[in-house]
Amino acid sequence: IYSYKKRGGSKIKLQLNLAAWLIAIVTMGVMLFGLYPDMNGNPLSRVSHILYQASSRVVWSLGLGYVIYACVTSNGGFMNRILSWSIWTPLSRLSYSAYLIHATVLMWYIYTQEKPIHYQDSTAIYMFMSNLTFSFVAAYLVSILFEIPMLGLEKFILKK
Repeated sequence: IYSYKKRGGSKIKLQLNLAAWLIAIVTMGVMLFGLYPDMNGNPLSRVSHILYQASSRVVWSLGLGYVIYACVTSNGGFMNRILSWSIWTPLSRLSYSAYLIHATVLMWYIYTQEKPIHYQDSTAIYMFMSNLTFSFVAAYLVSILFEIPMLGLEKFILKK
């Protein structure tokens, strides 16, 4: 695993750091939940849709970029401690494989349905959790069968 530690991180003034964290969290929240009214029968205007689609990825990236910057420069506070927990390590190693496999898992699930799905909130939560779990189990298998042996082979071939 690669890690980056910056020695003598630049300290940001407390008020500026809190303001930047607040802006980052609020903008990321707006980008995450911005279309919620539209999905619940309160359609947004055409201009609002255009602005959202044009700016959502950039604004999300800027908010996430500040979170990363704050954590790397030791200005993350308790959020840095939470994001540094060792429990995230196994998930971080599997996340790319899960990303690659997840679309296939979803397509398999959809194409194997014999009857239409009656949508309810509990059904959506169950389907989400089961598909996510299945994607990570499949990612684990791919990691064990392909990724780890290839890393061993790479170390063997490229040893110094």
